[in-house]
Amino acid sequence: FADIDIEAAHWYRELIEGGAEPDVVVKQLRVVSQSMTTIAEIVAESVLLQLGRDSQTMSSTELARQIIMDFNIEDVSQMIDFVLRRELQAAIRRQLLWAQHDATFDLCVGFVDLVGFTTLSRNLDHGELAELVDRFEALASDVIAQMGGRQVKKIGDEVMFVAKSSADAVDIAIRLTRGLDWLGDALPEQDIEIRARAGLAKGNVLAQGGDYFGAPVNLASRVVSVAGPGMVVVEGNVHEDLIDDANIAFRPLWPRILRSYGPTRLWEVRHNATR
Repeated sequence: FADIDIEAAHWYRELIEGGAEPDVVVKQLRVVSQSMTTIAEIVAESVLLQLGRDSQTMSSTELARQIIMDFNIEDVSQMIDFVLRRELQAAIRRQLLWAQHDATFDLCVGFVDLVGFTTLSRNLDHGELAELVDRFEALASDVIAQMGGRQVKKIGDEVMFVAKSSADAVDIAIRLTRGLDWLGDALPEQDIEIRARAGLAKGNVLAQGGDYFGAPVNLASRVVSVAGPGMVVVEGNVHEDLIDDANIAFRPLWPRILRSYGPTRLWEVRHNATR
C-alpha cells in the first residue's frame, strides 16, 4: 500500500469514530468512486490522444507515469470542488421541492435514444462514432439542464432524465428529438440521417444513489422502444396532465403490447405552432 492508501484508511476511521454511519460512508464512497473512474477514463483518453504515436512505443507502466505527470491534479480538484458545490446546491433544492411526505417523488421520467444506433455503429469508424456520441451527450446535457430537468444517466446511445412536470419533460423530449440536425455536421462524409425518439411516463418513483426506480421508469423505457424516428410518445398519466394544454396536441396511437404491461394506450406528442 502507498502512503495515500494509509491516509484514506485513517480518514475513514476518523469518520466512523466521529459518529458517521459505516453503511452511509461506504455508499457515498462507492458513488464517488464510480464518478472518479469516469473522470480518470476521460483524462487517460485525452492524454493518450495527445501522446499520439509515442504511446505505441511506451510500456503500460511508462504510459501511466506519463499520464500522471501530465495530469494537473490541482486544476481538476478545483473544478471538481466548484461543480460539486453547484450540483449539491441543485440537488438539495430538488429534494426540498420535489420530494413528497413519504420520500418518494412524483416525476415525469423520459428516455431518449438514437434510432438505428446499431446500424450507425457498423457504418462509422471509431472516431466518427465517438464524435457523434459526444455531440448527442452534449446536446442532451445542455437541453435537460436548461429546461430544469435532471439527467440521470447515459446508457450507450440512450439518455434517461427526470422532470418535475409533464410539460417540462415534453419540452425536453421535443427539443432533443428535433434538435439533432446539427449532429450530422460531425459526419461530413457520411450520407446518414440521424434521428432520435423519446418515451415518457409519469408517477411515483423512489430516489436512491442518484438513480430513480419504480413503475414509471420501467414504463418509460418500454414506451421509447415502440416510438418511431423523431417521435415523442407518452403514456396515460402524461397525456392526462397535458390534455388541456392549448400548446400541445396529441395523436392517439393504436394500443401497443409492452413487455410486462400488456396492451397499453399511448399518444404521440404534436407541438402546436404557438408553442
